[in-house]
Amino acid sequence: MTTGDRFAAPGVARWNGDYGVSYGDGGTALVLGRERGPFSLLAVASTSEPHLEEMHRGSEQFLKLSAAGLRGLVKTALDEAGLLPGEISAVALPRFGSDRIRPVYLPTVTSQFATNVQVLETGRHTGHLGAGDAAAHLADLHSAKSVEPGSIALLISGGTGFSWSCLIVRVEDAPQ
Repeated sequence: MTTGDRFAAPGVARWNGDYGVSYGDGGTALVLGRERGPFSLLAVASTSEPHLEEMHRGSEQFLKLSAAGLRGLVKTALDEAGLLPGEISAVALPRFGSDRIRPVYLPTVTSQFATNVQVLETGRHTGHLGAGDAAAHLADLHSAKSVEPGSIALLISGGTGFSWSCLIVRVEDAPQ
């Protein structure tokens, strides 16, 4: 599976601080298979809130609707995986890296889990990669020395329009 995005004008005002998102042109690639690999995919979920498209034009409803969307997304993914919130060891937030966006995601998502959930800092070196965020989250998780085999991680991605998706994976191999 491959992805590729280029965030260029006039569609994206890359340097204007669009909600603090740092856009990164880039591509990702994954090999998916039935054989044992570094991760087992337990669940995939996505949701959208098209009304939030207005946020790129100054709407004030972002905080309330995004918190509700995230809570619903996480519940759907946990239900699909047959997991309880306390079984999640690590969470990767969307690769936005924004102090304006992070206050929405961090409290909304981590409030659903035990206080010992590890929040992975992702996107510092790449920014938001669009469709490639999920694959980049997996690469970051694979290189995270603090995530042990058997751990279960929730990897959240976000996009304009507005949409969220997440993967729940079990770490099968020790990080390289």
